[in-house]
Parts: sequence; C-alpha cells; structure tokens
Amino acid sequence: ILSDRKLLTRIIQNLLSNALRYTHQGRIVVGSRRRGKELELWVIDTGEGIPAHKQEEIFKEFHQLQSGGDNPGLGLGLSIVERICRLMDVTINLSSEPNKGTAFNIRLPVVSWDQQSTDERNIAPTMINEQLLNDVSVLVVDNDARVLEATASLLQQWGAQVQTAPTLAQATAARPVDLLFVDYHLDDGLTGIEVVRELRQQWHTEVTAIINSADPDEQLREQALDINAHFIPKPLKSGALKRLIKRLRSSQHLPE
Repeated sequence: ILSDRKLLTRIIQNLLSNALRYTHQGRIVVGSRRRGKELELWVIDTGEGIPAHKQEEIFKEFHQLQSGGDNPGLGLGLSIVERICRLMDVTINLSSEPNKGTAFNIRLPVVSWDQQSTDERNIAPTMINEQLLNDVSVLVVDNDARVLEATASLLQQWGAQVQTAPTLAQATAARPVDLLFVDYHLDDGLTGIEVVRELRQQWHTEVTAIINSADPDEQLREQALDINAHFIPKPLKSGALKRLIKRLRSSQHLPE
C-alpha cells in the first residue's frame, strides 16, 4: 500500500487502545484481508459493544460510552481516528452489537501484492541461514512462563539445544551449557546477575551469558558488563539478538 506510515500507525493504535479499554474478557484481533484491489485493515473485539443509537456519537470529540470506572479518559481516541481517516481520504466502517463486540475496518488502495514463491528451493537457503545456534546448548531463565516459552521456541528455531528454568533452584539442576540467557528481574528479589554468578561457580567455567530486561536503568547494563556478560533489552527483537549471536560466534565466545 502507499500510505502515511505514522498516520496509519496512529489509527491502529487508537482503535486497539479503544478495544482494550472496553474488552474486559474475551479476545481482540488485529488483522487484514484482501478486498479486490484494496487491503482491509480490521480491529475486532468481543467487548461491551456499542448500541446502534450511539454509533454516530462515538466519533465526536470528548465522547465516552462510559465515564469514570477503571478506564477514565477524555474519549479523544475515536475522534482522532475519524479526523485522520478524513485527512487520508479513507473511510472507517463500524459494526457492533451490545455485549457481543465491535469491529472497525478501513480500506486502503493496494499498489501491488507481494508474490511469494512456495518453491522449496527458494525457502531452503533462508532456513539454513536461520540456524545461528547449531550445536550450541542454551539455558533460558525467566520467571514469566510465556516469555520463557517464546524465547526457548525462538532459540530452538535457530538450531539451539534449549533447557529452561523459571527459578535459580531449577537452573542449578540443569546440565552445563554454552550460553546462559537470563532475565534480570526474577522472583524473590533475585537478579539474573546472581544466577549467572552462581552457575559459573557451580560449573567452574566462565560460560557466555546474556542478561535481558525491560528495565531502562543503565545500571543494569553496567552490572552485566561487570560480570563480563552481555545485555539486550526487552521486548526482545530477533534482529538485535541475531546480530549479538553472530558477534559471539565470530569472536569464539560460542562454539562454531
């Protein structure tokens, strides 16, 4: 599509914020589908829904379906969306039913569709290049089960042999590895720095370690450097992690 990236991003962010505000349980879907020569962007929720007689009002400035409660605010989000859509000369559509949910969509003109080949000969080189951690064993330590699973899955896709542990006690029961990938903030006030120190002492080796955290405090980076560990911020970006792993392999901090 040919569009204004920032304005389009603002539309999706505001629609998603609105969905989160009024969906206390269920799910929210953000997606797209082809419509002839147009691309249809959708934000769909299973939230409170909007009565038919209020569906025109929600695009007015300062209007909220509810006031107070757990989600106070000025109600500017959908008004901004409507203004941006007019500015971009696109139409926003709404369908909703009380207690069943709401669906917003906008249609954008398509310049061209990507032609993706399913030829295995084209796919194979990409898959080979992704095996960044072949023959590398990794221990991932994180007290968030979802993050632990997602990180382990990514590293396994890159060829690593992965063990996981949510606590220091379980980490100390793991087999020695080539790489430690440890969250900084763990349960009971424990830090990833302490985990790395404990495992290095137990295994009698200066195992390569990566500390990751969503905490923006620069002191965390300094603490990682103090124990000769690397630091990468959360949310984890696969591109940044790839570059770090490539540096570690080229500098022989990880087995080739």
